[in-house]
Amino acid sequence: MQDLLSFVQTHARDKRENLAGEVLALLLREEAGQGVLRSLIDTSSLDTVPIEVETQKGSAGCIPDIHLIQHGRTVALLELKFWASLTNHQLSGRYFEVAPRVIFIAPSERLLSLREELSELISKHSLVVLSWNDLLHRLEDAVVGDGAREERLFSGALEHLKEFCNVIEQEHFIPFTNDQLRNPIQDESIRHLVWLTSEVIASATTSQLIRESGRLGAGYDSFFFYGQNVLLRGFRVWLGYWPYAWKRSPSSGPLWVQFHGRDATTLALSGCFRDGIRAQGNDLAFPLYRSDNVVATSQQEEVQRVMDALILLANRLPLAAVEVPSDALL
Repeated sequence: MQDLLSFVQTHARDKRENLAGEVLALLLREEAGQGVLRSLIDTSSLDTVPIEVETQKGSAGCIPDIHLIQHGRTVALLELKFWASLTNHQLSGRYFEVAPRVIFIAPSERLLSLREELSELISKHSLVVLSWNDLLHRLEDAVVGDGAREERLFSGALEHLKEFCNVIEQEHFIPFTNDQLRNPIQDESIRHLVWLTSEVIASATTSQLIRESGRLGAGYDSFFFYGQNVLLRGFRVWLGYWPYAWKRSPSSGPLWVQFHGRDATTLALSGCFRDGIRAQGNDLAFPLYRSDNVVATSQQEEVQRVMDALILLANRLPLAAVEVPSDALL
């Protein structure tokens, strides 16, 4: 088995999810790992030939994390998740064009919401959702031998992967409850809200709902805030996590769109925008993540809920009289 230090040096620039996948692939190629794989795959589709483990291989227009192959045929896919949202490929069922069985590995605290997100695919295909803890314990239990160098290398790499996953699992973002959304300025929630702001801005930019007109970043106005100046239907607005406004209007939630100057005055005088909040000076702000009776069950739903509110606000706006040309963006 390859020494873990030399392996990590080779893959030091990989994303950490990919790095975890590469270390896992090393373990699965070993005798103990092969036994665990056979316990996860329908053995009627396998013979005694070793299962090849390939990472980041493109198939059917997508790139699953790990292919499990026998005789040149992919018998199963492993898709490794931590806290990133599911992709369209993962939700579409396209992976089953590549292999008859798909196994998602995710943090224990995400299993329930992930199974809910994948429930339609689970009802139609051979799809299993397994925790990292479960998989790593299976690998640990499979180690046999007399402490020879190979077994020591395997156990050492496994222990490092367990520690690595434990660190990432501590960064979990379980969707906010209504009680949390009504209780502003929770220090332990800031990383979650920074992540959510970044995801919403990325999604809105990709869908061309907004155009960037400034850099995403942090500031301070009595509280730490985080967001970006963007163009929304030609209006230059600020979009992001704004605890100052959240504290002034707790029921309105932590994420806001803020209109400035003449735009704010114009909208305030319009009968269609009386729901705007004067949170700071003459600026007009609109909340994007209020507490209500529907609670998001996954990170993807949480991002989509904010996106839906942003789309509704955009659809209410008149088209700004003067669009800022793209080459004038800051």
